[in-house]
Amino acid sequence: MALQKENDGFSQIINSVEKNDPTLKDKLILTSTNLGDEGASSLASALANNSSLSYVDLKYTHIRSGGAAALAAALLENSTIKTLDLGNNRIGDVGAKAFALALEKNKSLIELCLRACDIGYRGAAALASSLTKNNSLRVLHLGGNNLGNDGAIALANALKVNSSLIDLNLRVNNISDKVVPHFSAVLQVNSSLSFLDLMGNSLSNEAITKIASAMKVKNQEER
Repeated sequence: MALQKENDGFSQIINSVEKNDPTLKDKLILTSTNLGDEGASSLASALANNSSLSYVDLKYTHIRSGGAAALAAALLENSTIKTLDLGNNRIGDVGAKAFALALEKNKSLIELCLRACDIGYRGAAALASSLTKNNSLRVLHLGGNNLGNDGAIALANALKVNSSLIDLNLRVNNISDKVVPHFSAVLQVNSSLSFLDLMGNSLSNEAITKIASAMKVKNQEER
């Protein structure tokens, strides 16, 4: 679908979001459209005052850091969006930092997907810091980025404090066995994490077994 920002169709969508059009129900799906930063900024302005949408899917919409910052700012005003998917947009560390700031104050978002968004250590560190202050986010998808060991360890350390995140996806992030002691330690004290995906990284079979065993013990103890 090639939705152009200047088209009447896009203007109608923005208008519908602004007016809480009941025909949208609770979902807005604009996957694989040419939204870009300009379109994302216009949409963000509408979302800031919307009170009906709970699911917003913006995968593959050519959004970069500017559009991400606008959408993150909208989360400071919006209290109904539960799921936001920005997968496969090159928002980078700047965009990730914008969402980190939003997560420090937003209390309604449950799932945030930033898969394959060109996020590195700095973005991961910012998101980790936000997790120490956020108690509502349950799912964080960061697969397909380049967080590296330092980014993964920052997130692990944050989970020593966070008690709401259930599912953390760190697939394909240039992570090695170095992170294993940190996540093993977290699983001994964290009360919420039930799913940790580290597939597609440079982990040895021994490291995978250690993490899996620690997760199994944790889940059994919580039953």
